[in-house]
Amino acid sequence: MSGEIIKFDAPDPGELSQLLSSYDVSALIAQGGMGAVYQAVQSSLDRPVAIKLLPEELGGTEFRAQFAAEAKAMARLNHPNLIGIYDFGEVAGMPYIVMELVEGKSLYYSCYQKAIEQSEAIRLVTEISSGLAHAHEHGIIHRDIKPANILLDGGAHAKIGDFGLASGESPGEEGLVYGTPGYAAPEITQDPEHVGIQSDIFAVGVILHQLLTGKMPDEDARPASRQAKCHPQLDRIIRKATHQNALSRYATCDELIADLAAVPELKSLKTASTEAAPRSVPKNTLIAGTASSPRKPATPVSSGKATKEDEPPVVIAIQPNTNWPLIRNLMVIALLIPALIFAWGKYQEQEEKLEQDLARQKKEENAANALQKANTAKSRKEAQEQARLAKKREADKKERMGAVSKVLENEIPKTPREQLAQLQGELSGGSRSKF
Repeated sequence: MSGEIIKFDAPDPGELSQLLSSYDVSALIAQGGMGAVYQAVQSSLDRPVAIKLLPEELGGTEFRAQFAAEAKAMARLNHPNLIGIYDFGEVAGMPYIVMELVEGKSLYYSCYQKAIEQSEAIRLVTEISSGLAHAHEHGIIHRDIKPANILLDGGAHAKIGDFGLASGESPGEEGLVYGTPGYAAPEITQDPEHVGIQSDIFAVGVILHQLLTGKMPDEDARPASRQAKCHPQLDRIIRKATHQNALSRYATCDELIADLAAVPELKSLKTASTEAAPRSVPKNTLIAGTASSPRKPATPVSSGKATKEDEPPVVIAIQPNTNWPLIRNLMVIALLIPALIFAWGKYQEQEEKLEQDLARQKKEENAANALQKANTAKSRKEAQEQARLAKKREADKKERMGAVSKVLENEIPKTPREQLAQLQGELSGGSRSKF
C-alpha cells in the first residue's frame, strides 16, 4: 500500500444496520480517513456497543490476516483500563470490529494545552500503564499510544483503545507507519523490527509530561517540575521513560507504576505562603487568638458553670507605634531561609546523584560494548589459530604416512617370486650380476 491518503466514504447508520443485521446502528460517532466509528445496540443481548468500520482499500490479504489475529488476541484481554472487544468480521469488503461503548470523551480533549494536578496525572498514567501491562503480558504491543486513543469513562477512568488494528503491513512492503510524531519512540522510525514494550513506555512518559505541563516535551525542554507544580522526582521518571535508548527505559510498565506510587504528595504552596504573609494590622488594635488554632466564635453558655472551651483565648496586646510587624516578618523570613536552603541542597543532591547514575550507566554500557568487541576479536583470532593448527596437523599426518609407507616398502622382505619379477627385465637383457 502506498502512502496516499484514503478517502473513506462511510455508509450511513441505516445502511450499516442492513449490512449488519445483528446490530441496530443508531449514530455515526466519528469519521476519518482511516475509518468510522458507530454507536449501536447488539440486538441479541440488548448491549450497547461501538462498531469500528475500516475502508475496503485498507490493506490486502496479509493485512486482513493480521487484523483477524490481533482482534482474536485482544478479545482474550479483560482489564478495566482496556476497551473490551466483542466481535470482528468483514462486510461488503470492509473489515469491522465490535467493541465496548465508552460514554465519554478522549483524553486528548480533556487535557489539550491544560496542566492538571500531580495526583490526577499520576492516577491517569498509572491506569494507562496498568492496562498496557495487561496487554504486554499477552504479547500485544499497542504501537500508537497517545491521548486521542485513550477514552475517559463517566468516572474519568482511562480506557485504551485502537491497538494498532489499522497498522498492519507486510515486511518489505510500503504501508502505514506505526506511531504518531511526538509520541513515537525513536526505534519506531529508525528500527521498526525492534518495536516492543519500551516503545509503548516511551509514549506513556510523553503523556505524563504533557499532563503535568500542558505541553509536549519538544515544545519546552525544561523539566516538568520547572514548568508546573509537581515533585522533582517525576522529572527522573519522565527522563527514564523517554530515554532515546530503549534499553535504558523501564523494562516493564509495572516498574513505571512502582516509581509513580513512590512519588511524595505535593505540599500545598498556597498554605505555606498564607502562613508566611504578614497581615496588615491597624494601629491601636488588639489581636486576639491562640497559637495553635484560630479563635472560635462565642457560643452561649448553657449553664452557670464555666468549661475549658468557654475560657477566653490568650490576648496579645500590641502597643501603638511599635515595630512588631517588621520583627514578625523578619522572624518568618529567618525561619524560611534555612528550610529553603535545605530543600535546595536536597534537590541539588538528587540532581547530582541522577547525573552520576547516568554517567555510571553510560560508562558500564561502553565497557560492556568494548568487552563484547574484545571477546569477538579474541574468538575470531582463536578460531583462525585453531584452523591453522588443524591444517598443519593434517599436513604433518600426511607427511608421516608417506614416510611410513616408504619405510615399509623398503624394509618388508620380498619373496623369491617377487624378486624374480622385479629382475625380469634385466635377466631378459642378459644382465646376471644381480641374479
